Amino acid sequence: SATRAFSSLDVRFPRSSGLIANNLVRRITFRDGGSARLLRNIGGFPLGWLRAAARGDVHLRAGAGAVNSAAPVAGDGRDLDGAARPRGRPDVGADELGR
Repeated sequence: SATRAFSSLDVRFPRSSGLIANNLVRRITFRDGGSARLLRNIGGFPLGWLRAAARGDVHLRAGAGAVNSAAPVAGDGRDLDGAARPRGRPDVGADELGR
């Protein structure tokens, strides 16, 4: 089926390398010699962790298992709303809950 073939992230070129960290994903695929180090990604998470995924609203809900579950990564920047990630234990995914 089409959903079975879907990858959230696809590392696919021979010289691809790096770090894939703190993402909510359905699946990460590697092909054609691509490689990456994986850190604290959550695959197959319940869509109930997101406010309204079907409408494209990927803000986290309170109590989601992604809250305070990320590994600190230098330069991890801002969330989808432009809020800075906190030091210590940020949230996994595009949203930083309550920011």
